[in-house]
Amino acid sequence: MLIFLKVKYKIKTSFNCHLFLSMRKISIFLPILFSNFLFASFDMNERMKKSYLHIMNLEFAQAQHIINKEKEFKNNGITVLHENYIDFLTIIINEEKSYFLDKEKLKLTRINQLKSYDPNSPFYLFAQAEIHLQWAIARLKFEQYITAGYEINKAYSLLKKNQESFPEFKLNKKSLAVLKILIGTIPSDFAWIPKLIGMHGNVQEGLRDLRDLSSLVKNDIQFNIYDIEIIFLSAFLEMSMQNNSSTYIDILNQIGDRYKTNILLNFTASRLASKIGKNDLAIKILLDQPVLKESIPFYYMDYVLAMKFLYKLNYKNAKFYFKKFLANYKGLNYIKSTYHKLALISYLEKEEYKMRQYYDKVIKFGVRVIDEDKKSDKEAKKNSMPNKILLKVRLLYDGGYYDLAEEQLNLISDLNSIKAIDLSEYYYRKGQISSLLNQSKINTLKFFRKSFVNINSSTKHFGPNSLLNIALIYEDQNQKDSSQVYYKKCLNLSGFDYQRGIHRKAKAGLNRIGY
Repeated sequence: MLIFLKVKYKIKTSFNCHLFLSMRKISIFLPILFSNFLFASFDMNERMKKSYLHIMNLEFAQAQHIINKEKEFKNNGITVLHENYIDFLTIIINEEKSYFLDKEKLKLTRINQLKSYDPNSPFYLFAQAEIHLQWAIARLKFEQYITAGYEINKAYSLLKKNQESFPEFKLNKKSLAVLKILIGTIPSDFAWIPKLIGMHGNVQEGLRDLRDLSSLVKNDIQFNIYDIEIIFLSAFLEMSMQNNSSTYIDILNQIGDRYKTNILLNFTASRLASKIGKNDLAIKILLDQPVLKESIPFYYMDYVLAMKFLYKLNYKNAKFYFKKFLANYKGLNYIKSTYHKLALISYLEKEEYKMRQYYDKVIKFGVRVIDEDKKSDKEAKKNSMPNKILLKVRLLYDGGYYDLAEEQLNLISDLNSIKAIDLSEYYYRKGQISSLLNQSKINTLKFFRKSFVNINSSTKHFGPNSLLNIALIYEDQNQKDSSQVYYKKCLNLSGFDYQRGIHRKAKAGLNRIGY
């Protein structure tokens, strides 16, 4: 038919008609050409699934190799998102500001890249939102709150729009849940940010959404590879916002033996074990962490393992892993805390000369960003040592060795033998142990109240934490009015150690009881 037409038009020698026909033929193929070349696709194919799984196991070199191979075959938008994942997790794990500053400039480049891909894909807006969200979380590490607030706003807007267009796309739910939690826990100093941009957070709703999503993706062929990421997010947000042992146990059961093959799940499982008072299990999990040649070093794990041994009063192993952490870690956080813990070990081992050396290093090295480092720096500058018995009680309690902690605490038979400044801590520890050994609620409340009454230093967290614990007890007894009184009393205090974390839990408590 085409040949016939060409002959016919040649006979008539109509050049214009011939040109028209040629253009018409080209126009037929234009939509095909544009669909193939104008908008490149998002394709979560088998190669991209493998790269994602390597990323979730911190095997970044292998992931990048697969990404590079994918780029040779096709222009796939998923490669852009996965490269950002690598940078994001590297920043979160290593906390190296130089790396953060070096990679920061790639953010806008990647967002612009993504805008050239297929706008009809559910990944189009999601991938842009995810990059904004990941960089927001990274900026929070380095206290860039204003820019992080802007990126949270962008991520929220894009995800809401994507949810409307693709309601069955489950990854929307993952990131929206995280945003609900982040927005719901913005520090009071920056509460104006969500108000300004019209966002509303809800911690409980966000946590519930993540739990529900974890169940949904488990048996979903398309989304089940995201199970590890969702478990990781759910666990750490639950531990930051809640105090629910049954939830921790449920997540630990979800992980099962997978902690032996995945570093992120190993880290998560060890934290969960600690939260339910199973320090020996946490040590076992950490010692069973997978050794993967291709994964980036996760030196923070050495710090965590050192802390677990310290909780057991195993000073030898604690010192070994603290020193290993200092020898390898290139970040700035936890440096002050590590030197502080080494000083405390020297103090307990009656090596005061070493203790003073370590205290000097607390002041000299590291930064004051996270609560652990702030407190360590403050303690070093005070140049005063804690009561040895109370220090051992604190460590044993944090390890879940409650009976041993109580034995130590009972060694203080005469309250006149301890300094007045330590009374608040003494009663706080009595309340903690009483609560966890399921002793009389009346006595538990009495101890926590005495802790608050005996506050003589506004920087100590024992009094505010006691108020938080009183509120939690009343909440557990469904006495909402009494509970909200103590949550609010806690929030009205400021300038104490671990303030941000304690206030975050108090806000989450008010949210739970509907105040």
